[in-house]
Amino acid sequence: MPQMLERMLALALTSLVVLWTSHVEAEPEAPHVVQVFSPTLSQFRGLQFPPYLRFFGTLLTTEPQEKSELRPVLVSIGRTEWVFHLEDVEALSGSSPGSMILAQVFPRRLHFVGPAKLMQRLQDPAIAGRFIVVEGRIYISSRRLLVTGVVGGEEIQQH
Repeated sequence: MPQMLERMLALALTSLVVLWTSHVEAEPEAPHVVQVFSPTLSQFRGLQFPPYLRFFGTLLTTEPQEKSELRPVLVSIGRTEWVFHLEDVEALSGSSPGSMILAQVFPRRLHFVGPAKLMQRLQDPAIAGRFIVVEGRIYISSRRLLVTGVVGGEEIQQH
């Protein structure tokens, strides 16, 4: 019995889920029951993180006059509304191009969420019309972008 418990504890330490059920009060001689469940690797294969994208463009208060290959995206950040005139969308994860991932967002409206410091920067009226790069994880079904980075045009070296 002690060897069996040692093996079970060793398994438990390798990230298995162990449920311990003590004996029933009416049967003091009943043994303790241990149930061990192991999530298999196949259960995690379908688990995917939301795509990580990098957006290049300009936040505007109205529709842009010039045409682009990418249609603009309406963006809400808190109570601030912008039209994000995109020049490019780059996928930083997965195998699909960024523009194909963005095409799944319908209607073309995103709500930006993230750390207060980044949200304040994106809500600042001074950012209007300036080239920026925004990175984050896009949650397509809820049309949200969890912003993880913002860089203004003057801080980017364009190639």
